[in-house]
Amino acid sequence: MFIGRTFLADVNECEGDKSLCRGGTCHNEPGNFRCECPTGLELSTDERSCVDIDECGSSSSVCSNGYCENFMGGYHCRCHTGFKPNTQQTSCVDIDECAENNGGCEMLCVNSPGSFACGCEMGFTLMPNGRNCKDYNECRENPNICNGGKCNNTPGAYRCICTDGLRSSQDMKQCIDIDECSENRNLCENGVCENLPGSYRCNCDNGFDAAEGSNRCTDIDECLTGKNMCDEHATCLNTASSYRCQCKPGFEGDQGSTLTISTSDGVCSQNAVCVNEPGNYACICEEGFTGDGFNCRDIDECSLREDLCVNGRCYNFIGGYRCTCNMGFARSTNEKSCIDIDECQIQNLCVNGDCVNTIGAYECRCKPGFKLDDIGDINECADVDNCLYGTCINETG
Repeated sequence: MFIGRTFLADVNECEGDKSLCRGGTCHNEPGNFRCECPTGLELSTDERSCVDIDECGSSSSVCSNGYCENFMGGYHCRCHTGFKPNTQQTSCVDIDECAENNGGCEMLCVNSPGSFACGCEMGFTLMPNGRNCKDYNECRENPNICNGGKCNNTPGAYRCICTDGLRSSQDMKQCIDIDECSENRNLCENGVCENLPGSYRCNCDNGFDAAEGSNRCTDIDECLTGKNMCDEHATCLNTASSYRCQCKPGFEGDQGSTLTISTSDGVCSQNAVCVNEPGNYACICEEGFTGDGFNCRDIDECSLREDLCVNGRCYNFIGGYRCTCNMGFARSTNEKSCIDIDECQIQNLCVNGDCVNTIGAYECRCKPGFKLDDIGDINECADVDNCLYGTCINETG
């Protein structure tokens, strides 16, 4: 008796149950089956069908700068104002409003993520409508912009017309004082020249005076003015910067009432200190003056020492001097030197960067993702090498 083997045939589940792998493709396998799901669908928990993947709920970063709308097998982005969907509608990219008609701006258009802003060139200011520019009248807004000269406004700029005692800078943006005292050392004979804004004046030595409306120092005739100490029996004889007394015939004495003196107001110069000594006295010129104590002349420290007022300019005045400092420097407490201003102490000077103080100035060192320009943020997506196989989305910083 022959006993044969029993062979079992495979059941093709894919043909027997058309509901299997709904939404996908059913593949029969020996003793089983397998579902293959297309993009946008995933296998159900019982592995018998394909269900939709909710891309909108699976990642909060989907459709940045917009909102996500899910549909069977995919999703698309609805973008906020200022953004538009990419070709696949899977992300939102910035609209460069400036690329079309300059954004409607009259002069400068500055694009930013999701928006833009209009700006104006130097010498113009933005009007309330945020698009047009009008001339900025520097002469009206800053009456002293020309430092004593006349300001003439021009479209987008201005120029200074300088009067006597002033000269124009190379760019004609300011009037610079002419230092008549430095240009002509002999300007004030018998006196000391003091420069003034747009002019100068002579501070005359003792015994000299400047006539009204004149800067020349002329000798004071003490005999004519009566400012002398001669006796009534003496004759007053005027001399340069002083006078002397000569006894009249029939009289003798100490030349009238006193020996020749240099001033009628006192023995020592008005810029000297009288020091009493046993049986005598001495006149000592005050600080900032030089001489024998009877005649004290101002010391021009600015001419004698070139190392004064480094990073500034030295201005001499009677009995001393002071410094006017270049931009980026400030005068010391005694006004005799210029010290660097630390601009970095000013808050928010270098937004999105670090402030580094330098001698007479400062510089901004930008944080990663920023550069020195009027926009602030760098659009890294402008570099085509970024995100070669995906979509680049610029973010602040």
